[in-house]
This record gives sequence, C-alpha cells and structure tokens, in this order.
Amino acid sequence: MHVLVTRIEPAATRLAQGLREDGHRVDTCPALAIVPLGVPPGVLAAARQADAWLFVSVPSVALGWPLLAPAAAPACYAVGPATAAALRALGVVPELAPGSGAAEQLLTLASLQDLHGRHVAVVRGRDGLDMLPTTLAARGARVTLLEPYAREPLSPAQLRAAWHAPQCVVASSGDGVRALQAAADGADAAGSGGATPAAVPLGPALRAAILLVPSARVAVLARSLGFAHVVTSDGADDAAVRAALRGR
Repeated sequence: MHVLVTRIEPAATRLAQGLREDGHRVDTCPALAIVPLGVPPGVLAAARQADAWLFVSVPSVALGWPLLAPAAAPACYAVGPATAAALRALGVVPELAPGSGAAEQLLTLASLQDLHGRHVAVVRGRDGLDMLPTTLAARGARVTLLEPYAREPLSPAQLRAAWHAPQCVVASSGDGVRALQAAADGADAAGSGGATPAAVPLGPALRAAILLVPSARVAVLARSLGFAHVVTSDGADDAAVRAALRGR
C-alpha cells in the first residue's frame, strides 16, 4: 500500500522505516512542526511546585523536562507509550493507562479521579487539547499549563510537493487532521486562482483516501470534516499503526 505519514518528526521517519519493512511504499510529510517557545517565569515556578506532572507528547518531555529540571520529580503521567518511553529514558517511571494510553484512557486511572487538594501541571503544546486540563479541574485539581512549544501547521505548498496519490494517510492527532485539511484546501484555492489549474484537487483526494487515526475521538472529528474512509488503530504507537495496516 502507498502510505503518507504525517506525524511530527522524528516520529514520522521512524514509523516510515517500519512500514517500509512491512512492504509499504511510504512518503512523509509532517502535518505539524514543533516550534520551541519561551515560558513565563511565574508559570514555570508554579509548574515546578506541582505534586504531579502530566506529559502529553514526546515534545512535551523533550522541551518541558529541561525547564522543570527536577532534583526529584513528583508523580509523572504520560499520554501514550512513546511519551512514557521518553520519560523512562530520563530515569522516570510514569503512570500510563493500559491499552493505547490515549488521553481518554489515562483519565480512567484511579489516581486521577478525586483530585481535590492536588496541583497538577499539564505539559503540552500551546493551544493543545483542552480535554485533559478541563477534566482534571472538574475533578478538583488546581491545574497549571506549561506550554514550552507550539505546533506550526504545514503549508499548502509543502503538502502539494509531498502528495503522490497515497492510498492511506496516517494522522496522529485531531490538530494534525485539521492541519492537513487546511493545507489541502489552501492548495486548491491557490491553484484555482492561477492560469494553470492544479493537477490534482487535493481536498477531495485527501478526503477520499483511507485516513488512519489513533482514537475514536479523532475519528469522530475526521468524519465531521468530510473524510470518507476513517480507520482507527489501537493507539498511536508504531506497533499499533503497523498492525492496522497489515492485510490492507
């Protein structure tokens, strides 16, 4: 199968290598790029005083952990196996939900139910998923958002250059799906205004391909945006994606 992997680097290249080993033809085109941000000193001081840190992604570990610079870390939580692995590489054993470890599953952990009197720092990208901090606050936690990076969406030109009519597009988040849709629609709008029309209308082609997403929540979003063939893998890790594509 011809697959387009749209994960953030270096995860995109790593997954692409595994898919090629499985016999797929693979292109990569990250839907989002990581841009480091400065963090207000007051926010960082508050996060350091929290009695639990919740990391939502590998970039949140890579960019957030050096800022926190703990002598002794409090309880740590990880969204997804890759995030957990990044913490373990630092000598930290995080709590991780069974199964795919998605945000929804993490919130089922017993230690994250009654949070009255607890202070939780959520380490994420700017304007990231609100479900986690909102749910933690509803359960009684004081929540500090530590946002050491932003995710910059790919441009229409980048998607146009990487598009070679894939049968399947692998997306890793709802924001990634939105970025893909915006880039495709932007490429089509730019092409329609020139003397020479774009060779392939990307919007319809993208929505007609199989879209492989990591959770039911992202699948619901993708269908609401007009994607016709949405498949949900059992998590966002490489093994889950490779398993979902076997036999297709």
